[in-house]
Amino acid sequence: MELYVAPVMPSSNIQKNAVKETLRKYNYLFNKPYTNLKANQVNKYPNKIWTFWHQEESEAPVYIRRCIESMRKHSCGREVIVLNAKNIKDYIDIPENIMVAFNSGNILPGTFVNILAAFLLYEYGGTFFNSTMYLSDAPKEFFDLDFEPSLILSKKNRRECTSNHLMAMYMHHVKEPGHYYFYTLRQFAIDHAKNFKYYWPYYIFENFASVFYEEDARFYKIVNDMVDNNKVIHNIYGTQSIQTLKKLLPVKYNKQFWNLLKSKTKIHKLTVNAMNKKYSPGSLLDKLIRDELD
Repeated sequence: MELYVAPVMPSSNIQKNAVKETLRKYNYLFNKPYTNLKANQVNKYPNKIWTFWHQEESEAPVYIRRCIESMRKHSCGREVIVLNAKNIKDYIDIPENIMVAFNSGNILPGTFVNILAAFLLYEYGGTFFNSTMYLSDAPKEFFDLDFEPSLILSKKNRRECTSNHLMAMYMHHVKEPGHYYFYTLRQFAIDHAKNFKYYWPYYIFENFASVFYEEDARFYKIVNDMVDNNKVIHNIYGTQSIQTLKKLLPVKYNKQFWNLLKSKTKIHKLTVNAMNKKYSPGSLLDKLIRDELD
């Protein structure tokens, strides 16, 4: 079976919904009995914070290094492991056809990071942050959660099963290895790489995860119980506060405003595009690059 999924721009809701309908062909992965085979195995890397940048950390742009340094500073004692194109195999086995697709450009870096996160967190548990995540304080309440896949659900009733659901994937957390969510994402990546030889659309993982939420009764209950049981966390890290710094990087630094923003969220989602720009002296981006955000 070889599935065709047209390249999709994330701004097109019609195309995204078409991709989601195609991804429903993987519903054979849903609603199956599941046994956590990792439950009684020795965990080589428990409670780690994982991130990825394709170059070695010392060669990464300064803004990426600042983000990684912020993870170490506010890790609550957890080790931060920075993976790159050379050392992945030291920690996790990714199928060769996935690596070939990534190295050839058929899998974009943002999609590959989601694949990597699924493999790592299924195997070891822990936390995965995109390398563009900036921590302004230690998010202990986040690290204490049993499970958090970083969710954006429908702006309508989150229990409506509609195409409005979308899973954000800039950070993941699970306390123990072998979680059903990461098992299914991992299996989807393996199967899709076998079935599909072309360009993987941007947001394909987010769209698959939302179909998974809509059609799998077990995961549907996990998500809704999680949101209900962790309302404070969901309000902090599931709102637009986490995106605010990205939008305001060009703005002149104001300590009072920065303190207000830090009071809203300790985790900030940035992007390479937002940080890889000329910046004015005294701007928030200037302060971040100079390591002067306190």
